[in-house]
Formats: sequence, C-alpha cells, structure tokens
Amino acid sequence: MEGITELQFYFMSMLSSICLVLLIFTAMSRSLRRSRRALLLCMEIASVALMFFERGGYYFEGDTSRLGIVMLQISDFMSYVMPYVLTLFYVAFVYDYMKEEEGLTVFPKTLAIIQTLNVVGIVSVILAECFHLFYYIDSSNHYHRTDYYTLSYIIPVFIFPLLFYSVFHNGKKLRTRQKLLLLLYCIIPLFAVSLQPFLYGLSLINISMVLPIILIFVVHLGQMDRKARDAKDLEIRTLSEQQNKTQKKLNQSYEDLMRALEDANAANVAKTRFLSNISHDIRTPLNAIVGYTEIALRHEKDAARVNDCLAKINVASEQLTNLISDVLDMTAIEEGTFEFKEDTVSLQAAVNNIVSMFSTTLEKKNLELAVNLEAEHDKVTCDPNFINRILMNVISNSVKFTGENGTISLSVEEGKEFTKDGKRNYRFTITDNGIGMTEDFLERIYEPFEKAQSATISQQQGSGLGMAIVKNLVDHLKGTISITSRLGVGTTTVIDIPLKKAAEERGEMKEIGEFIPGSLEGRTILLVDDMPINREIACMILTEQKIKIEQAENGLEAVERYKKYPDRYDAILMDIQMPVMNGLEATASIRSLEESGERRVPIIAMTADAFAEDRLKAIYAGMDDHIAKPIDHAKLFGTLSKYLQ
Repeated sequence: MEGITELQFYFMSMLSSICLVLLIFTAMSRSLRRSRRALLLCMEIASVALMFFERGGYYFEGDTSRLGIVMLQISDFMSYVMPYVLTLFYVAFVYDYMKEEEGLTVFPKTLAIIQTLNVVGIVSVILAECFHLFYYIDSSNHYHRTDYYTLSYIIPVFIFPLLFYSVFHNGKKLRTRQKLLLLLYCIIPLFAVSLQPFLYGLSLINISMVLPIILIFVVHLGQMDRKARDAKDLEIRTLSEQQNKTQKKLNQSYEDLMRALEDANAANVAKTRFLSNISHDIRTPLNAIVGYTEIALRHEKDAARVNDCLAKINVASEQLTNLISDVLDMTAIEEGTFEFKEDTVSLQAAVNNIVSMFSTTLEKKNLELAVNLEAEHDKVTCDPNFINRILMNVISNSVKFTGENGTISLSVEEGKEFTKDGKRNYRFTITDNGIGMTEDFLERIYEPFEKAQSATISQQQGSGLGMAIVKNLVDHLKGTISITSRLGVGTTTVIDIPLKKAAEERGEMKEIGEFIPGSLEGRTILLVDDMPINREIACMILTEQKIKIEQAENGLEAVERYKKYPDRYDAILMDIQMPVMNGLEATASIRSLEESGERRVPIIAMTADAFAEDRLKAIYAGMDDHIAKPIDHAKLFGTLSKYLQ
C-alpha cells in the first residue's frame, strides 16, 4: 500500500503540473470568448487545487508539528469540497458549450438540480468537518475514515447519472465525438465512486475527475485553435473577397472615368461641331445681309437694284431668325423648359395656315401641295405651336428637297378607336417625290445639325435642327414618327399623335389682341433700351402707327421719368439687360411707386432674352408680357392692342 501511495503522490504531482500548464495556455489563448475562458480557468484552478491538497494530505500525514496538523486538516477538507466546486464549474461549462453548439437559450432543469446538489454537497462537507462525520485525524496526525464515510458518496451517486442524462438528452445536436467527450466526466467518476469504498488509501474519485477535465481541456483548446485557424482563414478569404470587390469597384470606377472622359471628349467634339455648324449657318444669311446691304448702298440711285437687294436681305433675315428660333427651341427642349399650352386647335385651320405659309415658295417652284383632311372631329385639345411646328418643319423639308414641278401631299386621318384617356390617334402623312435620302442618313436624321451631304442639296439652307425638334415634340405628345425614303424617288413621313377631342361648349376661341390699324394712334409709350440702333428701329416701327415715343437709355432713367410723369405713359417697352439698372429692377421700382396709386401702367419686356425662364423672370418681376427680339411687327402691335384697347 505504501508503494501505491508513493505512486499516487507522483501521479497527482504530474496531474497538477499538467493542469497548471493548461491554465497558463488558457490564460494566453486569444481564440476563446471571455465567458468560456473564465469557466476553463476556474475549472483548471479547481483541478490544480484538488490535486495540490490531495497530495498535501499524504505529504503532511504523520507530521505532528503545528503546520503539519493545520495543513492536514485543510488538505483533507479541500479534498472533500473541491470535487463539488469543480463539478459546479463543469456544469456551467457544459451549459455554455451546448448553448454555443446547439443554441440552448434556457438553463436545463436537470443541470439546475445538479447545481443544487453541488451546493448541498459543499454544505454537507462543511457540516461533516465540524462534526467529524466522514473522517477524523488522530493524535499522531493520521487520517481515518468513520463508519459514516459512505454517506459522502450519496450525493455524487445522484450527480453523475443526472449529468450523464442531461448531456445525453440536451446534447442531441452535438456530434458523437463532442458528446462522448462531455460524458467522460460522468462515466469515469461514476465508475470511481463505485470502487472508492473498497480502495482505502487511494484517492480514485479525485483523480478520476481531474483526468477527464485535462482531456476535455486539451481537446477543447485544440478545437478552439482549429476554429481560430478557420476563422483566420475565413478572415483571409473575406479580406481577399473584399480586395477583389474593391479591385472590381476600382476597375468599374476606372471604366466609368474612361467613359466619362470619352463622353467629355464627345461633348467637346459635339461642342466644336455645334460651333462650326452654327457659325456656318449664321454666317451664310449674315453674309447675304452684309453683301446685299453694301450693294444697295453702292447703287442707291438704282431703285430696281435696291429693291432686289432689300428683298434678298429680307429672305436672309428670315433664315437667320428661323435659325436662332430653332437653336432656342432645341435648347428649351433639352433642358425640359419648353412651354406646353393646352388650347383648342382646329386641324383645318392649322393645315390652311401651313399651306398659306408656303404658298409663295410653292408658286416659285411650281410645286403642287395636295391636302386631304379626313377627321370627323376637327377641333382637338393641344398646344397649337406644337402642331404648327411639327407640320411646318416636315413640309419645309419636302418643299426644300423637291425639285420644280414636283408634288407634295399632306393627309390627316382620325382613328376610329378612343384610347383609355379619351384620346384618338390622328395620323399625319406627308409624302413628296423629292430627292429622297440614303438609309445611312435616315439613321441619323433626328440628331441635331445632321444634314444630308449631297451636291444636289448643298445650296439648301437649314440648321439641321428641324427633325430633331419634330422628334422631341412628337415624343412629348406621346406620339410616334416614322420616315421611309428612297434616294431619287421621294420621302414619306408618318406621324401618329394621340389627341383629345375639344369640348364642344368651348366653341371657337377668339383671338386676343387683334390689331386694328389706327387703334394705337396718339398713345404715348416709354421706350427703354441701352442700344441706340434698337431704339431707332423700334421708333420707326411704332411711329408708323402715329404712336408718341419717349426714350430712356437705362432702367434708372426710366424710373426717374416715370416718377416725374406717372400719368403720361400708356405703356412701357422695357429691355432687360441694361447698364446702371436692368429692366427687372426698373420694373420692380416702378411697381413699388404704383402701390399708393390706382393706376397700373402696362410694362412689356422687349428683349433678346428669349428663353422660357427669361419670360418667367419678367412676369415675376412685375411685367405684363414678353416680346423676343428680333421684333415681330404683328406680335408687337397685337400685344400693345391687348393692353391699350
């Protein structure tokens, strides 16, 4: 027995050393959660303490010194109480383990019973120590079991089977290896409990509890290291994927930047092309205006020559005005500021207006324009400018590119079926037997400034914006346009537009501001413009109707004149961009002067600021209407009549 005791002594020393080493490894591990590390450290400390005090019991037995007596009492007490403490921490570890592996959210009842038994066991050991129930120490400082020693096995006999059941029952999702590893702490000590009463002098129970703990520690730390490596690999893969994604984003950004650069270069090319085209198209009529003006000045005594030059100057001026209008319209369409005014439109009147506009040209080229209107409902709701502009631009191309004695036809057909929103499809078909177009040009016909390059048409005037404007207007009306053409044969343009029939009760709209010659005679108008030539032209136009004109060179002068003579002026024609004080500021000042009086003088903007937003700015500033330069005589007198009659 003495040999067994000595062997047991060294075995316990080895176990305590192993537990101490594991304790250090656990404390240094970075792959463990904080709660898991705390539980493992507590179990390892309990294991080290159990082996230390178990070994101390053998070491100090028979030592009758004061230290030997105290240490033997402490060692024997700790040998009985530490197994319960170790089991207490082990049960907490089992719950934490199954919570992580199986997702347990509630502490199992069986584990709660085991924890209660552990507490009861600790209390029983304390009571047994006080009453020497399980063991006693004689005068020679030797350990002896009492007759009630077997009572110390009652609680462990319940604890280990319950722990076995709890692990087996609650660990159903655990892998077999994991479950067996946890059950070792139940199986080995339970076997040791059954043998311990017959092996006096051999601490089989305590050793059997520490051995599985060591094994669990080693395997668990290995698993944690493997998980840490897996996590590290996952982190590396994740970083690699993120790097790949980042690289893809960088590549995408690079591609986007390259596309943006290409778009910028294309925009640069388009801008250069635009400036080149617009310069050419402006210079052509401008060259005619300058050239024929010089010719007229040199032959001022030749009335026939002067009249011929003036007629050609008038044609070139119309071309220049149309070009500027096209550019302004295209800009407004692209910016989304093109105004849409819903009104009643007579298709018959619109067609008659178009025929009237081209009558002179048709007569000169001996062209036939056949019109066929098959519309049950002639009056529709739309913006009249849209319909006029679409038909005018398409027919203008037919007139330009159809040779003498050619034929052009315009037909308007009304669809038989109403759409859901009460609209019918109106089909406008324009056909000519002109020079036609190539398939290649048809693909680019709606692009701004596109013109067919042909020796036959090289002398034809145009901005190349007409069909781009038509396409945008048709799209705005939610319609469609298709063009078929054969070179040398002719062209057919089909436009489908959904239009709503105008309400019958609206009747025919009376035109506002109809000018009656002589109706403005004797009126006094204040003309405000910083350019002398603009004032001179306006004065010549207005004085033809015997209108009295007073002039101001800037907005401040206009305000001073109005302040001095508030009742003198029947209307004010106001430029916008002027030095000292612009037209908007001058209008605001005049309106503030009128606040105390009842009279409100009509102020009409007459300016080269021709965009829709310029018109809105003028209205917001207090102006009553807007006329864009160059001055349209009919529009000027019609607008004045609207406010002065």
